[in-house]
Amino acid sequence: SSTYGKGTSLGVTVAYEGLTLGAYGAERENKNPTAAAQVSDEFNGSWFVNYNFGPVSVGYSKAYKAVLLSDAIGLTTATTISDYDQTNMSIAFAASDDLSVSYERETSEANRLNDTSTEQESASVQVAYTMGGMTLAVAHSSHDNNGYVVGANTDQTVLAVTMAF
Repeated sequence: SSTYGKGTSLGVTVAYEGLTLGAYGAERENKNPTAAAQVSDEFNGSWFVNYNFGPVSVGYSKAYKAVLLSDAIGLTTATTISDYDQTNMSIAFAASDDLSVSYERETSEANRLNDTSTEQESASVQVAYTMGGMTLAVAHSSHDNNGYVVGANTDQTVLAVTMAF
């Protein structure tokens, strides 16, 4: 039998001139609460703000997710993740109709039942140049504590060429 029952979600977005705001929330009911299972429902939600002024766009968002836990199926230990807390920030600049540059940073924290946490962090710089039907793009990203594992760090660079015929 499924642990989840009915769910409820609500989202709203408001835009005015260059400003856009939004929020979303969802809850799924724990339909089989027992002494061995988390009584609370699963919840996730987010909010964001984006502002465009001239060639610049700036964005910020927060997200949260509390997961449903259950000892009844042997998944809950002191190191089980109970919730995630995420923050994203970005800025983009359109230098011309053909050239754009952007930067994004994301942090996500996994909080465990034993009151410890691990922060996963990613940062990326992207540049794109368009010539007619062809776009050249390069992105360099660094990721620290991938999968919420301390020391699991990687860097990557991607070069892309796309063409429209």
